[in-house]
Amino acid sequence: MGGYRSVLHDFDLRIERQIAEGDWVETRWSLRGIHGGELEGTPPTGKSVYVDGQLLSHIVDGRFVEEMGPLEHPGPAPADRRCPAALIVTAS
Repeated sequence: MGGYRSVLHDFDLRIERQIAEGDWVETRWSLRGIHGGELEGTPPTGKSVYVDGQLLSHIVDGRFVEEMGPLEHPGPAPADRRCPAALIVTAS
């Protein structure tokens, strides 16, 4: 997330839902901001950015030992659409 924080103005990362079972935690998150710096080769556009995703974490003895979870979709696209992070800039 550090890379996003440096290029998105008004950086807003939210935990939308978090569920734990045993030593596994599922986290649903969303990220919003204004594209104000180069992001994965894409020059700044000044447009709104929206990304959401899901992270599955395995925790043992209070430490994260495994994490899984791709970015899921940009902007208003359906939740089942997947694309590279470089394509997250959306019109607004």
